Amino acid sequence: MSRRSARLKDQLLRRKGISMKTLGKAASLFSLLIISALFCVAQQTPPPSQRPLAVPVSNTARLVIEGKVINVHDGDTVTLLDQNNKKTTIRLQGIDAPELKQAFGAAAQENLSRMVLGKQVTIYWTKVDKYRRTVGTIMLDGRDVNIEQVKAGVAWHFKKYEDEQPPEDRRTYAAAEQEARTAGLGLWSDAKSIAPGDWRQEAKAKRWGPPPPEGTIIGNVKSKGYHRPDCPGYRDMAEANRAFFKTVSEAESAGYKRAGNCPAEIQPVARKASVVARTNEPSAASGTQTGVSVQTATNNQEAIIGNKNSKVYHLPGCAGYTRVSEKNQVKFNTAEEAEQAGYKLAGNCTAKNSPRVVESQTSAPAPSTNASSSVVTLATPVTPAAPSSADQTMIIGNKNSKIYHLPGCAGYTKVSEQNQVKFPSVEEAEKAGFRIAKNCSASKNN
Repeated sequence: MSRRSARLKDQLLRRKGISMKTLGKAASLFSLLIISALFCVAQQTPPPSQRPLAVPVSNTARLVIEGKVINVHDGDTVTLLDQNNKKTTIRLQGIDAPELKQAFGAAAQENLSRMVLGKQVTIYWTKVDKYRRTVGTIMLDGRDVNIEQVKAGVAWHFKKYEDEQPPEDRRTYAAAEQEARTAGLGLWSDAKSIAPGDWRQEAKAKRWGPPPPEGTIIGNVKSKGYHRPDCPGYRDMAEANRAFFKTVSEAESAGYKRAGNCPAEIQPVARKASVVARTNEPSAASGTQTGVSVQTATNNQEAIIGNKNSKVYHLPGCAGYTRVSEKNQVKFNTAEEAEQAGYKLAGNCTAKNSPRVVESQTSAPAPSTNASSSVVTLATPVTPAAPSSADQTMIIGNKNSKIYHLPGCAGYTKVSEQNQVKFPSVEEAEKAGFRIAKNCSASKNN
């Protein structure tokens, strides 16, 4: 028994030794894993000098980029190369320098290059603009480079975006521009200097050339879209891409469609005048005479609406009168007031289309009456002009229902402009997959 006990005890000790050895190896492996994980985290965490810094300014945070200026594009735009070899385009905040082709444009670029090209700088920025440029302030050795451009007279204080600047910067930049202006430095030495935005508009107008005849529809050869004179982008098209049409129908017949930023025309609806007849008291001089009072549904107080973007105005009742968005509306009491403000009458709107103007023209003459006749001549409401003969011969198809209408058939004038497809013949309409409307046939048309 003692020998067997000793043998069992020896086996237990050996097993225990193996278990302890296994536990020791597992503990060592676990410790190694923890050390490796901590090492990886340490490698991924950038040193404090490389972390984005946040500098509180006027309850906002301005991020920081540090790097070397490797290119100066003009007087207010540079390219920065940071320590990770990433290139960033920087638009200098708070200033607007002349374009390179503009007077003092080259001087502004040269002055900025002299200060920062090839040097390590710090950029404090707050946003990225629509051109994907980082908008910020260049700091070099604690000095604001942006304001130095203004002080040298080679940049304007960009008041359009001054609300994005801290209050203190707004004041100092405005004061720097005033000092340069008073001293006649740089661009302020030329009385004809104009801001870059105005210069670009003038340059665009020169490239565009003389305007076409009034009411001309302009199509884009590339996009196959057309613009009416009252549409945004009417004068922004490159000369090489323009195609001219006399009417919308002509443009659509040529395969052009209304541009996406051009609202559909709304046909003016004739306003009916209600006539109320009354019999006046007989008089000794003329016996019994018939008197007529005319009550129009037109509101004489309707304002003339101008569009801030297109600089055109619409008379009440004209196409486009109700299409101007509220934020772009400017209201005038008279057409003269609108034109004095620099607005012009919309190309698809004429005085005869407006009930307001018609009423003012026809309200002066009194109805002619006499004792022997009760016939009274009244001014009839103005109705929209009839379609041209060219339009009346076209077959009109409906994009949605894939049916077409012959001239004179019911529904011919009821297809909305945006759903219209015009064909010169029935054969062409049917080749395009359209079928004739059930309430329309060739016999009805005849």
